[in-house]
Amino acid sequence: RVSAFSGTSAGTVTLFDEQLALNGATENSRFRRIPGVQDHVVGEVSKRYGDFTGLAGGSDIVGQLRLADEYVHQLGEQYVLAEFILTDGLQNAVVKVQTARNGTEAEAMAQRVSAPDLAGAEVTITGLGNRNGMKPSSKQVETLVAFFTELCARMNVATCLPSTEYVSKTAR
Repeated sequence: RVSAFSGTSAGTVTLFDEQLALNGATENSRFRRIPGVQDHVVGEVSKRYGDFTGLAGGSDIVGQLRLADEYVHQLGEQYVLAEFILTDGLQNAVVKVQTARNGTEAEAMAQRVSAPDLAGAEVTITGLGNRNGMKPSSKQVETLVAFFTELCARMNVATCLPSTEYVSKTAR
């Protein structure tokens, strides 16, 4: 599922929602189907991208984590959540993390927000501080990373990567 989001967890637009399957008798034959599946997803998202009617301003990353919890629980126990959030840079709805003066204050903010139980999930939150126009200071970005690191610990995730830049995993 690919969704665009804004300043409220109710403000999302679904850009893609389909079951993806790599059919084939061998692992190699399934790997050969990856480019076609990727092209399909990118094509569908591209058709819908930009149709953001009704989205409010701001960015509620915390709210998206609650939605991720709802989503995976609806799918059932046989699924493991891999949540990838590409943000506009700031958490500026519900709690304004960038107002924290340091990592300790940001961690305290993370203790005060509701945290879903995403035990076993792989969570990546990237794009922190990367917004068009004026960039926040390194210190502000560090507070964002501290906030989401603490929040991930509270969510019991298997892995958590809050970052400013995304680097995809590749096999060696």
